Amino acid sequence: MGSNISSSVGTNTAITLVEVQTHYGMFTKENKLLYNSTIGGKSDLKKLDEWSKTVPSNPVIIKRKVRDIFRLFTKYYFPNDPLISNKSKLIEKIFQKYRHDSVYCYKNCGGNAIQGICKPTGFFQFGICKCNLGWTGSDCETSTVHDITVLQGTICGFDRSFMHISCNGTRPWKECPYGWISRSWSVDLTICYKNQTAIEPPMYGTICGIHSYHSSYNFNIAIKCHNSSDRLIDTCPENYRSFHEKQGNYVASNSVCAALNPKVNLPGTICGMQIEESRDGPTCNGFHPGLRLCLPNYAIRRIAFEAFGFMVCVKT
Repeated sequence: MGSNISSSVGTNTAITLVEVQTHYGMFTKENKLLYNSTIGGKSDLKKLDEWSKTVPSNPVIIKRKVRDIFRLFTKYYFPNDPLISNKSKLIEKIFQKYRHDSVYCYKNCGGNAIQGICKPTGFFQFGICKCNLGWTGSDCETSTVHDITVLQGTICGFDRSFMHISCNGTRPWKECPYGWISRSWSVDLTICYKNQTAIEPPMYGTICGIHSYHSSYNFNIAIKCHNSSDRLIDTCPENYRSFHEKQGNYVASNSVCAALNPKVNLPGTICGMQIEESRDGPTCNGFHPGLRLCLPNYAIRRIAFEAFGFMVCVKT
């Protein structure tokens, strides 16, 4: 019985060219419209068997794949270079670094990380600028700072042994309001400064203009607050109060205008305070006044307390 089944069924499953053409003819017979395109070989031949014989003389790629070149740097292709494997890895590492790090943005988003950061788009090594608060535009070079913006580094309160100006009701040497940080120097000076730029009204106690005098160190320096006089005594603008105190027998004195309930930060508002030629102190929106750097619409000015000179950014 087994032999009868074997002989009747058979084991040859090969499909002949005649069968292929028969099935193809049946398929095309049922189609209303038929479109075909022949590439490679002799395209004018209609019969499949005749056309297939001409393909080797005129082959056409119908599927392709792009691969990296690093697999070519092997001992098989470079048998005389014992370091070819290391070279392949180094080239691949540099290539990956180029792909991920060499991103171009317009004007490098302001040229520093203060105004904006260049973020890759994933296309053609081209990036897009993600601007920080206070900057806008395709290159982050347009300032959006306006009067109700309180910049990081804005100075509030002014605390010395002979002069006490609070920041929103608190003395800087003791504590600062929420969102403000206390900073002290050995020259008997403590202030509060804004920890980050925010869109909010000016703080009570914001410092605008400073006058500093010291007979022993022979300096007499003034920074005006808007239209005030140089010495800031009883001449502060509206919504600002004048503070003037002296030390001992007029050995030293300071005057400032402190905000009471202002709607805007006036020209003369102090932002950032660092010992000159250093980064010792708060920046102004990321700019270091100690290195003579200020953002647009702010000017670098010098002030002094006892033996130290300070650089500040002053709103213009």
